[in-house]
Amino acid sequence: TFIASDGNATSSETIKLHVLNVNQAPQIVPMATQSGREGAEMHFTLLGGDPDQDSVQFTALSPLLARKSAWRSKENFDGASVSAYTFA
Repeated sequence: TFIASDGNATSSETIKLHVLNVNQAPQIVPMATQSGREGAEMHFTLLGGDPDQDSVQFTALSPLLARKSAWRSKENFDGASVSAYTFA
């Protein structure tokens, strides 16, 4: 409520403010487990979006992926391996 006075009379006005939820966090689309053959390059695409329509930029938090555009398993590796990488 706003009140104005000239010393003799007053006037008031009540207003409503509506605050929008802006700058919401971007969302990363969950990715299914990726599998590949030994010694072969593995490519994948990260998907995401922003509710505010801002551009989305991905950052690899894993040093291995930060240096390479494709991941390659070791040649002649006997057995399976599981690696987890984090993106932000």
